[in-house]
Amino acid sequence: MRSLLLSRLVFRERVGQRAIRGCNQAYWKSDLIRVNGFNEAFEGWGREDNEIAARLYNAGISRRNLKFQALAIHLHHPLRHAQVGERNDAILQSTIDERKAWCPLGLSQHVDPAMPGVRRPDPRASGVIQPAREFA
Repeated sequence: MRSLLLSRLVFRERVGQRAIRGCNQAYWKSDLIRVNGFNEAFEGWGREDNEIAARLYNAGISRRNLKFQALAIHLHHPLRHAQVGERNDAILQSTIDERKAWCPLGLSQHVDPAMPGVRRPDPRASGVIQPAREFA
């Protein structure tokens, strides 16, 4: 159901990991490039959406909540395997604890180095990540 009026009535700002729902996320391309996309260290599924959201948050990128403003469809899938879940949970927790905004196993592995826009932040920088340029 979509309703701008209902959205305004129930809207409240939520921050932090508890408010993240991975079933319906969308990103600006420049923001994904800034944090190097999804972390390919994850196996199977589970927590990869929370981890990228944590890196975006750590990079200073704010989010917008669209409750009752956008439609979402969720396809049923089997529950994740506990062993993979523990590994994925550890990756997420490391990102949160160490306030990581970049993952080494992301977009930069798959992009032609001659293309502008995907650059790993300089670790000597003050912690502020400069926005990357868009692809042409």
